[in-house]
Amino acid sequence: MNDQTQWSPLHFDANEPLTLCRSWVDPIRESLVWVHLHRQLWQEVMKDFDLDAKPASSVWRGHYIRLYVDSQVAAVRRMAEGTNKDEISLARLLTTIRRNVASFDLERLCVLGTQSHPPGVVARRREWLEVTWGDDSGHLSAEKVHADFDRLHRDTAVVRNWASKAIAHIDQRGAKAPTFGELDASIDDVTEIFVRYGFLLTGNDYDMNLVVDPLWRVPLGKLYED
Repeated sequence: MNDQTQWSPLHFDANEPLTLCRSWVDPIRESLVWVHLHRQLWQEVMKDFDLDAKPASSVWRGHYIRLYVDSQVAAVRRMAEGTNKDEISLARLLTTIRRNVASFDLERLCVLGTQSHPPGVVARRREWLEVTWGDDSGHLSAEKVHADFDRLHRDTAVVRNWASKAIAHIDQRGAKAPTFGELDASIDDVTEIFVRYGFLLTGNDYDMNLVVDPLWRVPLGKLYED
């Protein structure tokens, strides 16, 4: 393979870092879609629970809360920790980019997602790449990617620690349980970082503001009637 073919804007060798990272975007997006769906439905159900000021029993409420927390905490950990070669995660995506920034040529990234757009759109994306991601040499800035990786680990630390010590294992040393605010913040931070890198790698805007089917309550109708 000659250099011209290797660096053709729309040609991607199967084993190059850019190709690998692009292939991880959709699996990460799918995982985050479920996280946001779980959160949206949980919030709606909890509103219904809270309408009863003096519930006869709190067992089901506590059960549902624990299912939600365990699921969401594990999801955040999967996104913010998995860096092994057989795992797909946001942490691994950032790590791969950081270690291979020379492979992420801004000219190629500019073409991604804009190849059918007018020159003005392409020029704006090129300017955005230079200002937001560039290292003044035509490639991504390793320092900027490293800063995002640090932020990912820092902002999810409480949630990840709880997942390791209380969800995946029963650690005798214990751990601080995250508040619902901290769990929400970690989900939002993971999502924000993913959206930025999804746009960087594909040119697509991955909006996680879901519109849930209003008929989602129908299967629970009998429960509400009783």
